[in-house]
Amino acid sequence: MDDKIISLGSFVPYFYSPDNDSFSMQIGGTIYEVSTHFDTEGRETVLKQFRDLLLELQNI
Repeated sequence: MDDKIISLGSFVPYFYSPDNDSFSMQIGGTIYEVSTHFDTEGRETVLKQFRDLLLELQNI
């Protein structure tokens, strides 16, 4: 087995902008702009929100 370290960019190329909460990601020939927003006073974790979303979709 080869123990070379391969950068994540080899698999998922992305472009990070440290000045704002967004980044661009290229998948194939398409570039996606991803924006984020965090509520500093939020009471739920992202994991709980994601779990609730999956459970809701299961009922559809």
